[in-house]
Amino acid sequence: MPLMDEFKDEREEIKKAPLKKRLDYFWEYYKWWAIGGMLALIAIAMFVRSILTRKEEVLYVALINAAEVLGGDVDSNLNEPFLTAHDYDPKKYKVSFDADFKMNISGAAHAESASVTSAYIDYVSTTASASSQQTLSVYVAAKSVDLLAGSENWFDEYAYNGFYLPLADIFTEEELEKYSDCLYYIDYAVKDRYNEATQNQDYKYSEKYPDPYDIEAMENPVAVGIILKENTIINTCYAFVTEDKGDNVVIGIISNSKRPELSHDLIISLLEEVEIPEQADNAQTDNNPTENNQTDSNQAESNQAE
Repeated sequence: MPLMDEFKDEREEIKKAPLKKRLDYFWEYYKWWAIGGMLALIAIAMFVRSILTRKEEVLYVALINAAEVLGGDVDSNLNEPFLTAHDYDPKKYKVSFDADFKMNISGAAHAESASVTSAYIDYVSTTASASSQQTLSVYVAAKSVDLLAGSENWFDEYAYNGFYLPLADIFTEEELEKYSDCLYYIDYAVKDRYNEATQNQDYKYSEKYPDPYDIEAMENPVAVGIILKENTIINTCYAFVTEDKGDNVVIGIISNSKRPELSHDLIISLLEEVEIPEQADNAQTDNNPTENNQTDSNQAESNQAE
């Protein structure tokens, strides 16, 4: 009997067979086609879903040596309030906070910092720092970054290389006065000398960056950053690694940002202060039951005397 006839007879026999036998036959001969088809359908569904749920980026914020706080809820605390206030639908738009930039930290500088482990120092020193710096430079050159935040040391590095917009170019005099205790200055005279040395290919030129808080000692002080104090809203969502205890986190607007006005508005929203529970005081009270009992005893004796 010809092969095709045998195949035809087998097909007819399978059609009349019980359901279980038909399913076994199908799985034996077509399972890889079925699996491939299912995977293809899943891939198509995921692609379509990503297209339909993709949010348009209104701002991009690069964060150096930061990590999202567990339970910080960036969307509820940062994204949604800001977007809603500026008539953007949070379901369609987003502010991107990118905390993937892990950069070199000096172990010596961190000897007194309880927030930095030697493992973290080794990781960023040997693995991530160069890649992060290159990536950030490419993003900035492509005009993809609107704001950049990080520790004072890293902020200075980028500020003295001309990355930031002077705040006076976008903030009003009233706003600068209101946030005067948060302004972060660099000396433009020093920045210009570094820029001149670079143009002359004098890569060995070195000059210590002035103290950002000693404006009187600067030749040409210019405010380019805003200090994000510990009780501001962004610090409830992200934890930053700084070089030394007491170092501040500073944010500034990138000089070639395509959305400086909106970046200005985001900084204002990030400066919103939140109430931080004073757990230390409560703990001290709870941990002194003897003192509390003594107070109660004295009160009782006073009442009895009366």
